Amino acid sequence: MKISIVVPVYNAEEYLEVCFRSIIKQTFFNWELLVVNDGSTDSSCEICEYFSNKDKRIKIIQSNNQGPGIARNIGMSYATGDYLMFMDSDDYLEHNSLELLEKIASNTEAEIIFYPNYTDKMEDEKYKVVKDNHLKDMEFLSNSDFVNSYRLLYEHGYLHPVWNKLYKLSFIHLCNAIFPSGINVSEDYIFNIQLYKHLQKGVVLSVPLYHYVSRNSGSITSSFNNERFNSSKKVYLYSKKFFEDWNEAELIHVNNEFITNINVCINNLFNDDCKLSRREKFAVIQKIINDKFVKDCSYSSNLKGLRNRLTAFLVRNKQKLILMGIGKLTRSIGKLSK
Repeated sequence: MKISIVVPVYNAEEYLEVCFRSIIKQTFFNWELLVVNDGSTDSSCEICEYFSNKDKRIKIIQSNNQGPGIARNIGMSYATGDYLMFMDSDDYLEHNSLELLEKIASNTEAEIIFYPNYTDKMEDEKYKVVKDNHLKDMEFLSNSDFVNSYRLLYEHGYLHPVWNKLYKLSFIHLCNAIFPSGINVSEDYIFNIQLYKHLQKGVVLSVPLYHYVSRNSGSITSSFNNERFNSSKKVYLYSKKFFEDWNEAELIHVNNEFITNINVCINNLFNDDCKLSRREKFAVIQKIINDKFVKDCSYSSNLKGLRNRLTAFLVRNKQKLILMGIGKLTRSIGKLSK
C-alpha cells in the first residue's frame, strides 16, 4: 500500500523543516509527499527543493497563489497512492502515524479513517502539547452508522478538518470531491461533506497521530479579509442544502456556525490590518444585517451560546451600533490577552 501526502505551502519558511522531517522519519516508508508551492515569496521554495533533492519521494509542484484549497486540488491530481492524507505546512506527525494508518487501512479497507490530534503551542522555542481530543475506537459499516455518530464526532472536532483523516483515493474520485473555488473559509468542511453522504465504511481511532500547531499570527480570525462574509454565506447555503437533503437533524450546527462566522466578520473589521473608515465599517455591518439569509438564520430557535444568541437578537433588531461596539471591544480584549 502507498500513501500520498499533500502539503500546500505558502510563505512557511519557519515551519517546513519540522513538517518535512516528521514525514521523512516515519516508520512506514512507502509514501510520496506532494508539496504544492502556492506562489511563496519567501525561501519556502528553496527549502522544499533542498528536501526534494535529499529524498526522491518528495515532489514539488509549482502553482500561482490560489489559496490552500486549490493547492490541495492540484496536489490530489498528482497523487498515485492508494490512500491520501493532507497536512498543513506548519504541523507535524507522530513518528509512527503512517505505519498505524496503513495497518488499519489494510485490515478494514475503510473509505475514511478519522484520527484525533494533539494541539501544540510554541513556548520557549519548543512545541508543547496543550490538549488532545481523542474518542474511543469506533467503526462504521453503513452510512446510517455514521449518521448516528455524527454529533459526537462533530463535538470532538473530528469532522471539519482534512488534516485528521486518511482518505481512500478511489473513494474521493468516486464522489467527485474537490475543494471549492471562490471560498476562502471552511474549504475543508465543504470538501468533507461531499464525502460524508456516501461514506459506508469508516474507522475512528483513539490514538492522536497529528500535531496541529496553534498560532495567532496571521490566522484567519486575526487578519482582515473583505470577502469573508461572502465566503461564509456561500458555505452556509451549500451546507444548509446538503444537510436538508442528508441529515436534517444537524442543521443546528450549520445555523450556529453561520452566526459565529458573522461575529468573526464583524470582529475582523477592527483588526490592525483593516484600513476601512468608520463609515465603511458601518456600511459592512449594514450589508450583513440586511442580508436575507442572515436575517432568516437569526430567527433560528436552536442557537447555542450567549454570543450567538445576542448577535441574532441584535441582527433581528438592526442594532448596528451595538454590533460595532461589541466587535471593537472583542478585538481590544483579544489584543490585551496576547
